[in-house]
Amino acid sequence: MKRTSLIFALVGIMVMMLTACGSNKANSAQAELTKQRVQQLVGSREFTIMVDNAGRGVILKRDHMVCNMTYEGDGTEVAYGNSFKSLNFNGPVSDYNVTYPKDKKADITFTVNTNDDEFKFHIEVFYNGKAFIDVNPRGRSAFHHSGVLVM
Repeated sequence: MKRTSLIFALVGIMVMMLTACGSNKANSAQAELTKQRVQQLVGSREFTIMVDNAGRGVILKRDHMVCNMTYEGDGTEVAYGNSFKSLNFNGPVSDYNVTYPKDKKADITFTVNTNDDEFKFHIEVFYNGKAFIDVNPRGRSAFHHSGVLVM
């Protein structure tokens, strides 16, 4: 009786180990597909990053960007009447650069010039789809958001 229980316990442990190994392979394959998709979107210069559930974020379409994000900083050189509660603008993208400094992310830098300000962006997109957006405007305080790359 004890021997039978021991055999069942060992078989159970072996099944759990094999299942875990199989799920690691599946997770690894999914992670590789996600990494490839991130690299494809970033390389194409056409991607969207959502920063909240209200539909705010950034949309990059080759050489043009649309930005709709909350902003809670200060402004010093912003045209009269512009809101400090949000950043709603679109404009041409210049100096777009992508590097892959680690095996876990893509670093993207570019500049967007509008009639009101100049915005320097630094975006980190990790291969799991998470993203961090740092924005350094010329006439406002720098700010950042975290979000998710839309795949």
